[in-house]
Parts: sequence; structure tokens; C-alpha cells
Amino acid sequence: MMSTQHFLSTFPIVERLTHELTHLHAAIETNQRTISGAESRALQLDAEASKTGDLKRIGELSSSRAQLRREAEQAQRKVSAAQARLAFTARQLEEITEALNRLFERRTTLYHQLGEAHSREEAATLREDLLVVLTRLAQASGRAEDIDKVKQLRRLMAEAASYWICDRPLYFNRDRTKVVEEDDPQAAFTYTGPGVRIDKSEARRWGLIPQEAQHG
Repeated sequence: MMSTQHFLSTFPIVERLTHELTHLHAAIETNQRTISGAESRALQLDAEASKTGDLKRIGELSSSRAQLRREAEQAQRKVSAAQARLAFTARQLEEITEALNRLFERRTTLYHQLGEAHSREEAATLREDLLVVLTRLAQASGRAEDIDKVKQLRRLMAEAASYWICDRPLYFNRDRTKVVEEDDPQAAFTYTGPGVRIDKSEARRWGLIPQEAQHG
């Protein structure tokens, strides 16, 4: 059975941030090696300069050392920038992981409470709460099968209730005679959003319930 931690690692946002952390660690190590190499080479140039009496050669060594110093300074700036980004990304990943863990814990609790519900009203309320949690998890996972399962569950719950549960942002047109999708050019004023309960008669009025679901 897949652990929660391993399951979380498959979420796109978690994958992206984890990949970014790995990339930043690699960048820091690369630039730190550049700094170390420049410092080591500079010491070699200093040693060579102290042994030669050739002024031309001393000038060449001094020029090379200045170039190494610039390379080391540039690499150090990159290290500092990467470390700052690393700290920010690590905090972001920690916060997102904690939020997802809370959703998983809430899901487990709701399933348990649902199994021990003492009335239809209590069970209905718990199912609504569970649907919200499952919707958030499905949106975070980005997996089509998770989103489809939530949509199916939402339809079943809506058909069994006296209301319809909205699953997406919906808008009025400019003269408020029609409800349209978020990306519709006619969308002008907010009507409702995901998770909002709408009386079935009103949902039918705006054509939000498919024909086959109108007898629920």
C-alpha cells in the first residue's frame, strides 16, 4: 500500500518544488567547487609569483589572479542567490506538504465519522464536508481520474438531495438573463462557485442540471 508521504510526492506541485530543490542544491555545489578551484589556483599563482623575478611574468600572474578573483566573486553571488531561493522553496514545500497532510487527515476523520453517523442529516453534512476535502485533493493532484471520481460523487449527492452542488465558477451574462461558464465571452458577473449549494429548481431554471438528472 502506498504511504501518504510517497503519495504526496506524486502531486505536481510537490514534484516541481522537490525538483527545484534538487536543482538548487546542485547549483550551489557547482559554484562552491568553482570558488574552491579559484582559491586553490590563486594560491598556486601567488607561490609562482614569489619565486620569479621576471616582471613580465609577475604581471601576467597578477592579471590571472584578478580574473580568478572575479570568477570566485561571481560564483559566490550565485551561491548566495541559490541559497536564498533554496530557503524560500523549502518553506513553500513544507507549507504545501503540511496543508495536504491536513487534508488527508481530515479525509480519514470524515470517513470514520461517516461510518458512525447517527442520522441521515448528520451523514449528509459529513458527506458534504468530505466532498469539499476530496475536491481539494483532486485539484491538487491534477489527476484526471481523481477529478472524474469527485465529479461523479458530486452528481450522485446532488441527485439524492433537494439541491445541486456547484462544481465550477459560473457567471451571469451582462443583463443577467443567462448563466455561462467562466471562459465564456458573455461572462460579466459572478453567479456562484465550487461547493455552493443551489436549489434544484433554480439550477433547472438556469439549465445547470442535465436532462437525465432532473428527476432526483
